Amino acid sequence: MDFSSPIFLFLFLPIVLICAYLIRDEIRNILLFAISLVFYWYGQGNFILPLLFSILFNYVVGLTIDKSESGKGFKKVIFVFGVVCNVLMLFVFKYYNFTVASINKLCNTSISAIDLILPIGLSFFTFKAISYLADIYVGKTKAERNLFNFALYISFFPQIMSGPITRYVDFKADLVRRKTEIEDVSNGIERLICGLSKKLILSNTFAIIADRAFNSIGSNELTVVLSWMGSICYTFQIYFDFSGYSDMAIGMGELLGFSCKENFDYPYISKSGTEFWRRWHISLGSWFRDYVYIPLGGSHVEKRSRLLANLAAVWILTGVWHGANWTFIVWGIYWLVILVVEKFIIFPNKFQHTSSKVIYRIITLLCINLGWVLFRASTLSEAWSYIKTMFGFRQISIINSFDLFLLKDNFVLIMVGIVLSTPIAKKLCTKTQDVVLYKVVKMGVLLSLFFVCVAYSVNVSYNPFIYFDF
Repeated sequence: MDFSSPIFLFLFLPIVLICAYLIRDEIRNILLFAISLVFYWYGQGNFILPLLFSILFNYVVGLTIDKSESGKGFKKVIFVFGVVCNVLMLFVFKYYNFTVASINKLCNTSISAIDLILPIGLSFFTFKAISYLADIYVGKTKAERNLFNFALYISFFPQIMSGPITRYVDFKADLVRRKTEIEDVSNGIERLICGLSKKLILSNTFAIIADRAFNSIGSNELTVVLSWMGSICYTFQIYFDFSGYSDMAIGMGELLGFSCKENFDYPYISKSGTEFWRRWHISLGSWFRDYVYIPLGGSHVEKRSRLLANLAAVWILTGVWHGANWTFIVWGIYWLVILVVEKFIIFPNKFQHTSSKVIYRIITLLCINLGWVLFRASTLSEAWSYIKTMFGFRQISIINSFDLFLLKDNFVLIMVGIVLSTPIAKKLCTKTQDVVLYKVVKMGVLLSLFFVCVAYSVNVSYNPFIYFDF
């Protein structure tokens, strides 16, 4: 079920909120778990079984780890067993066929693939489960005794499809005791409308241009100008798509009494690749930092070769996490190279003058943009062909009349995308939030955006969030 679909906005969500506010505290979590299962079943049907297995399996393993004596080998064995089983389920559904196809191609073998459909949100709820087991193992938290509370943590419907990847240690307080204030409801509604607007008005519109460009790879229709427009529009599309989903998830969480950390912090204003990954998909980046990079030794290792190995492990896994395709693996390696250069040469810190900082900020944006070309392309050859077009290394036109029409027709949209990718609007709102006129204007803008979103939701074709695929 898509958050931006009419059935969700006007039937499912209102029923959820009415039930959540009216029902007794003692059974509210059970109700929300049941609702989350209905939400997931609506989009997945029989593929709800991996979710149920994950809940029961990790509940039992968590209790077993918690009851085991600290320092004993059995505790470690159970923890490793739990992590391996979670990873194995992820591998079978998401990576087995890709691995088999790669082996068959490289070794000229004929290993049979498995006819499986990837359950939506598998990567997200599996990472939540692994972090839960790890936090119990190192003593950050105790295992959840109440099965329904734990089940709600894993399956919470605003987060199950595309995150954010919330830690149990951050979620558990709201599981036991939560109270929704008027301010929470107000903030939740505002966040929900902002997320809807990002997705339906901005992301879906940018997607039209991006799709036209990327669907023209290899043809004479893809000019130099159109290739740059397509890559820039995809850069905006994926940001407003995923940050829009995160806004909606955070907003719905607030409406239901759950707090959730921010997942995006204006990543396109970053002055370096390192800063970009501190601002983009924060919950995933912090997950890899805390559960892969730091356990491997992080930056506190004596040899540079070991540091490089730790970084390589994180970024290859980051690429693999996004999908079973060589484009994602190379995309992870691409970012590994950039970040290693920054870390070892301390490149950004050598720019002290304002003009030099501006130049490096532009270089960072270019690296981000080229990275998204790799991310969006279906194959490595398509990505290479697209990048060659961007820099004029194919015998095609630089610009044509259709490109001029697209530029003219979407100039305002691109300017809006640029402004809303920066904290300019947020800072302006913060400075004027105590003015009465601001509150009236804000309410009018939110209502207008909601009605526009309703019109888009009813009239546009189905367009799920990009990160549903991961």
